[in-house]
Amino acid sequence: MIGVKLFQLEDLLGITKADFSLLGQPHLSFVLSVGVLPWPIVFIMTDIINDYYGVRGVRFLTLMTAASIAFGFGVMYLAIHMPPDQGWWMTSSSRQGCPTCRRPSAASSVRA
Repeated sequence: MIGVKLFQLEDLLGITKADFSLLGQPHLSFVLSVGVLPWPIVFIMTDIINDYYGVRGVRFLTLMTAASIAFGFGVMYLAIHMPPDQGWWMTSSSRQGCPTCRRPSAASSVRA
């Protein structure tokens, strides 16, 4: 989930937090996606592949990358929409004393 993770550049570099305005929005700083970190390496690798294999090699690499990303998103979509198991983790946690993990009894669902 590289594209989802955000980080503060100033904290990473150990410098004071920037505080600037842009388009009327005050108190902005450099919050970036972790996806920007591998970008220089990907750029250099693509350039090297272009030098050795030409446009055809770069096009193949681009299509394989797009297919891998689409496959990953498909797997994540299916994983998110799978129904959760309501069994073992609830009972094992309730045996350890977790009150929120106990199954509601029939008596507790009846309102007076």
